[in-house]
Amino acid sequence: DNRLRVATVDFASEEFRSNIAAQWRLATMTDILTGPHGMGLAWAAFMKEGGVIIEFMPHMTELNAQLCRRNGKYRPRWDTTPMYAYGGLALVMGLHHVCIVGLPSLTKSRGYGLAAELQTWHSTTIRADIAALEEELRVALGPPE
Repeated sequence: DNRLRVATVDFASEEFRSNIAAQWRLATMTDILTGPHGMGLAWAAFMKEGGVIIEFMPHMTELNAQLCRRNGKYRPRWDTTPMYAYGGLALVMGLHHVCIVGLPSLTKSRGYGLAAELQTWHSTTIRADIAALEEELRVALGPPE
């Protein structure tokens, strides 16, 4: 059976929060793990070789080029961030990784420049770029059979 099965799981939900065994089982069955940068993506360490991590990062001006490498201005590059984000884990575990930068915030920025980004990026809300996610999922899934 080659049909695609999709599950949306919140590891912080009541069902999974204190059930580490269930989280581990789910990770071992996962082919594509998608989520914001954070501890939940660490479960990628238990995925099968050849799996995919699609990581979301908040929109940033200074850190974007280092944390999420791109082809040109918009297109994320696969497997090119071995020293940042979850690219290193992907490299060690034989997984593929792509980092998608979120859309700009709709609220006022908490400061500008590298220093402000270094202090706030980890707590910044991520506005997911759904079009970019759809495109990277197409790449991850490959051509239709």
